Amino acid sequence: MKQVLLIISLSISSITFAQLGVIWDGEVQVSDGVTYGKMRPRMALTANDIPVIVYGKTAGLYVSRWNGTSFDNPVNVLPAGVQTYIANWTGPDIAAKGDTLIVVFKQYPLESGNVYSVRSTDGGITFSDTIRVDNLDNAVAWMPSLDIDQNGNPTVSYMIHDPIWSNPRYALAKSSNTGLSYTSEINIIDSIPGEACDCCPSEYVIDGNREVMLFRNNETNLRDMYAVYSNDQGSTFPYETNVDNTGWIVNSCPSTGPHGAFVNDQLVTTWTTGASGNRRVALSVSNVASGFSLLGTYTNDDPSQNRDYPRVSADGDTVVLAYKDYYGSQSDVFVSVALSSSVGDLLTNGIIACEDPAGTQTNPDIILRNGKVHLCFQDHNTNNVVYKSGSIGDVTSVKEMSMASVVIFPNPSVNGAFNLSTDQIEKIEIYNSIGQRVPFELEKYQGITKVTTQAGQFGVYQVRLTLNNGTQINKKWINN
Repeated sequence: MKQVLLIISLSISSITFAQLGVIWDGEVQVSDGVTYGKMRPRMALTANDIPVIVYGKTAGLYVSRWNGTSFDNPVNVLPAGVQTYIANWTGPDIAAKGDTLIVVFKQYPLESGNVYSVRSTDGGITFSDTIRVDNLDNAVAWMPSLDIDQNGNPTVSYMIHDPIWSNPRYALAKSSNTGLSYTSEINIIDSIPGEACDCCPSEYVIDGNREVMLFRNNETNLRDMYAVYSNDQGSTFPYETNVDNTGWIVNSCPSTGPHGAFVNDQLVTTWTTGASGNRRVALSVSNVASGFSLLGTYTNDDPSQNRDYPRVSADGDTVVLAYKDYYGSQSDVFVSVALSSSVGDLLTNGIIACEDPAGTQTNPDIILRNGKVHLCFQDHNTNNVVYKSGSIGDVTSVKEMSMASVVIFPNPSVNGAFNLSTDQIEKIEIYNSIGQRVPFELEKYQGITKVTTQAGQFGVYQVRLTLNNGTQINKKWINN
């Protein structure tokens, strides 16, 4: 089937009407990050859609469960003396079916630790001792990901290296007894040219009889995303498809992996690509109604965009996307919402989801279930994991105000000075092309803000505005 590349070329200042978004409740601190860590939170929903979040640091891996008003005291799931490998770009994973909840992690140190799981049957209140997932003694297994089927049986994907970190590839370990034990490694990517990208985590996604492993491949530095698909509950994997035609060629591992969600008879896959400059979030849609075939890829051609770590979830005909959006040394978590018939809109209608836009928020995870959005992320302002929830609604008024109400003029301008078409500005940040902050002075008069910078050379600059109502806007300014 002919693959079609769909390019969305919309300015970040464009107006979107009748836009779906999330109407959020307030943010909740999950735990004290100084004590319990905050690295790379991942979330699962147990029975009655109760969120449980795993996060931590090398010396401790913690699980926190929502009790209706706050999160219970964290439970350390690591035995005494055991440490986990965890970083911003990879770490433990969590999945649940009903009150069966499983966490997988890579034991530290990297060269000698194994992949283990811990298991809960009461929705994350208590946990078992560690259960070994891999069966390798002369190789390295790490970067586990998992999902759980409708019978409560988990499948774990993980990367394997031969000694001296050679021959990277992904394998599966499956359980038929709700996570009490796992099979020997199952290799399902051997026929794909090249090798697995050696430090990009995979994702495993289950929906009924449909199971898919998503991973970044490396074929002579072409780092495309692949899907290996089963429509018989993981008994066989007859379909393997390149679901990424962005063509990112890079000679070192980008350390960022894919995520995916089944939406009716389609699979939506998301990942980060740097094929056209800065890192940007991409999406593809594949048909799984009969076999497996790529329908199209969506990217955003905005050269000012810097995004990473996307996560996607779906419920019915609605799809949500969360990602890190960064500007110089700062980053925020954005969330977008779209119907399955217009998945590409997810790349252009994102709205900031964190209440405090200053500093660094990153590594989101998102779940949409029964019309409710659950979001968690790593907040470097408070050094905590943050959780919030909300409902899908029309956020048109917010988007119209943020995008339409502010104009930079003249643009391009000369001598490092420009005007903003509002004086309702609480904060301004300006960055040059390499992410350095540009000093400036401003003056407000008659509804206009005049900005005089020390940008002494020609170039394209990013102007980040925070309005008095908290809305954030990103603009591109050219200095001649």
